[in-house]
Amino acid sequence: MPGDEWSALRGEVRLLARLDGRHVGRRRRVFGADQHGYRSSPVSVADVRDLEAYAGTALPDDFRQFLLNVGSGAGPYYGISTVGDIKAELEDMRITADHADRPPPRPDRPFPLTREQAVEAAARWETIVASAHLDGCLIIGHQGSGTQWSVLAISGPLAGTMWDLAWFAGLEAEWFPARPPPTVLDAKNPPVDIATPPTFLEWFKAWIYRARSPLRSARDGD
Repeated sequence: MPGDEWSALRGEVRLLARLDGRHVGRRRRVFGADQHGYRSSPVSVADVRDLEAYAGTALPDDFRQFLLNVGSGAGPYYGISTVGDIKAELEDMRITADHADRPPPRPDRPFPLTREQAVEAAARWETIVASAHLDGCLIIGHQGSGTQWSVLAISGPLAGTMWDLAWFAGLEAEWFPARPPPTVLDAKNPPVDIATPPTFLEWFKAWIYRARSPLRSARDGD
């Protein structure tokens, strides 16, 4: 996106922060917002390159530019992870695989799930059972518990798409093409049409769009 579009995206996040002030019911209303506080910090070029070197491959361009222009912090669920946290999650995956005598995940290899699997899973509303340690992806955020994550595919035909991961025990996990993130849990969030699976920016913008309407309604009703 051009620079002015990134500026507009930052403005949308600031608007959510103003609408979702702590004065409303003493807590922010959007799920996870008390965790990230709508605070985003742009990531330096050096840190982005460090993450790419650690992963062994370049990041999808829209996520790379997002980190540089918006940054880690505010976002769906508990927010977008820092570079350090993304690297730590990958290292934990590698250690777990090593202890289980399995090959470690390789972000530079193609992400193995397919668009066909995503479409079928969405149509049947069934998860895809696969290894918790898939190649070609990075965990970029937590979804509010120690067992669920937001995952970005970074290699292969589906590079740049978002996935929900639920990993409860053992080495198998449940995958699903990322759904529109939850926002105001006690309000009617507007529907949004995103691809299956969505790109990172589709997923992030869906979060903004779905949060903005109920927050404005709540403010207008105060």
